[in-house]
Amino acid sequence: MSSCFNLLCEPWIPVLLLSGEQVEMGLAEALARATEIREITDESPLVTVALHRLLLAVLHRAYGPADEAAWERLWRAGRLDGAPLRAYLDRVADRFDLFDPRRPCAQVAGLPGRLASPVARLAPERSTGHQATVWDHHCDDVPAPVSPAQAARWLFSHHLFCVSGSCGDGHRLRGVVAGPLAHAAVFLACGENLLQTL
Repeated sequence: MSSCFNLLCEPWIPVLLLSGEQVEMGLAEALARATEIREITDESPLVTVALHRLLLAVLHRAYGPADEAAWERLWRAGRLDGAPLRAYLDRVADRFDLFDPRRPCAQVAGLPGRLASPVARLAPERSTGHQATVWDHHCDDVPAPVSPAQAARWLFSHHLFCVSGSCGDGHRLRGVVAGPLAHAAVFLACGENLLQTL
């Protein structure tokens, strides 16, 4: 099956360019053009943090760096040598398809239907299930359409900030205690462009 929504090339990361234009980019383009991007701009601060962490994780895998001296060389260069990034992304490109039937990006394939829940459950600011309808007035009975780009952003945010929940039914799958940042304060030191921030 061919890719339906590959996060490397499909536009899904909302960014503000240095020119002031707001656009969405794929992961590969956002990293390749990081010196042209002022910041990642999502309406949810949780998504903004999650996208920074994802991009930083990709940079670590592509470039290392092994020690502080290597970090300093990258910082002083003021740009990325694209070859290590392209080589890494070419090696792992098949892992970034959001809807791959065997290995959907950041998900578990083949979960039983009884574990299904509305996609809005990925976004804590959305009302769903027994979350109170306070600021968001969507209902599970009439779900609002969600683009693949929005679902991907929520998915990465959920991995970091989910408070708790069941990702299983007590038999084969385990429950989740909390995401690694669910009970943390997060600070983002911003540079003049996305590359400096990362």
